[in-house]
Amino acid sequence: MDKQPEVTDEVRIDISLTIDGDWRSDPLKLMAGLREGSRSLDRWQRKAIKAARKQGRSWDEIGAACGVSRQAAWERFSRD
Repeated sequence: MDKQPEVTDEVRIDISLTIDGDWRSDPLKLMAGLREGSRSLDRWQRKAIKAARKQGRSWDEIGAACGVSRQAAWERFSRD
């Protein structure tokens, strides 16, 4: 029987990048793919920030988690 994973408060995010083909011959295709990946990560970040705000988390806490100042976090995400 499979062992059930231990439940913890830790969140683990594993992102991998797989590039098929010779991207060096057309780096613009690679750049377009990276842009889409970046947009997807941005959407997830905004969802997490919205959930944090609903929990009453401060812009100081959100900024720290994002690696930016409170003001920078507020300016970027407060309109969402």
